[in-house]
Amino acid sequence: NFSYDYEPGKNYDTWDRKENIYTFTNYLKIYPKTSLLTEYTYGQIKYPYRLGRDAEYHLFLTGVRGKLTAKLSGLVRFGYQIRNYQTLKDWQGLSIWTNLNEKFSSVNEVNLALERAINESEFTDENYYLANAISVNFSQIFPESGLNLGIGLNLRNEEYPKPVGNPPRIREDKIFGYSISLGYKFWRLPLGGLTYSSTQRNSNFNEYDYNTQTISLSIRRLF
Repeated sequence: NFSYDYEPGKNYDTWDRKENIYTFTNYLKIYPKTSLLTEYTYGQIKYPYRLGRDAEYHLFLTGVRGKLTAKLSGLVRFGYQIRNYQTLKDWQGLSIWTNLNEKFSSVNEVNLALERAINESEFTDENYYLANAISVNFSQIFPESGLNLGIGLNLRNEEYPKPVGNPPRIREDKIFGYSISLGYKFWRLPLGGLTYSSTQRNSNFNEYDYNTQTISLSIRRLF
């Protein structure tokens, strides 16, 4: 169960909601480290301060989990979602959640994530948006120096269901991000790292554009 509580005032509390999720998953082992899966999720979304915004959804997924090839492992889930709102526009369509790891050797690997999913919206009277996303992260360890290099790229597209504004148009956001990190390990224990990340959103509603850069430093002390 999830509860979303926004700051009171300025009508923010109209987005308060509670979401109850019930998931049933069945695994069928086909190899020692590989299983097929089937999954059903039923969800309820309740908005206490917005009439007609409540929803329920049914999500049917199938896929595979575990070792897929000699060096590839992960979780692949895809299926169909039916999302019904009390008075607003409904949605149904393909849903995907995938996370894959390709381990080239003991010192380098790449992770791939794919997502196609519906999310609740807080934009005007739009009740949801469809997100399609892909991210790739590469990691390289340099054993002799203890350094670990990481490079990440991600792309995300968010599309809303109906035209708004004057002239009317469908809002669509394109989000691009990347990150570069350098960490240090001693006897396989991470001692610290430096990360630079950048995210840029380009929207056909210009007031929602943004560009952020972040630098973070982490230090771990061993006793």
